[in-house]
Amino acid sequence: PFAIQDVVATLLRHLDRQPLPGAARGPVTAPPAGPLPVFDLAGALERLGGDEELLFTILPVFRGNLEKAALEIAAIGGTSPGQLSRLMHSVKGMAGNLGALELAALAGEAELLAREGNPDACAAIVPRIEAAIAAVLQAVAQQFRDSELW
Repeated sequence: PFAIQDVVATLLRHLDRQPLPGAARGPVTAPPAGPLPVFDLAGALERLGGDEELLFTILPVFRGNLEKAALEIAAIGGTSPGQLSRLMHSVKGMAGNLGALELAALAGEAELLAREGNPDACAAIVPRIEAAIAAVLQAVAQQFRDSELW
């Protein structure tokens, strides 16, 4: 996952400009010990520099991308490890960046299995991925249902 402050600081450094004071951040808070959260709001906000409005701008896109990924996963199943690997790489990135840590970890596992080219292992993990996507969509909707920005 990336943090917006790091992106800005890197761009400014490469443009021979100094980042604004406080633009670079300290290390991202480690995920909680134990089971990974379905949706880590604090981590997502931290990676976006605390900008709630930006988070609420990104979340509908995230939701749409996850819904599309769920349809693609259902269509692919375990029949095309190459396609599943590429799709899981995308899901892993978007989930990790927006605090869906459990889904990101599972997508990473699925990506590795798909790279190994084992259709049976891919078929076995697909229902877990679908359940994780559904859990993230539900958690995000629940978290922001009452927000005026959602």
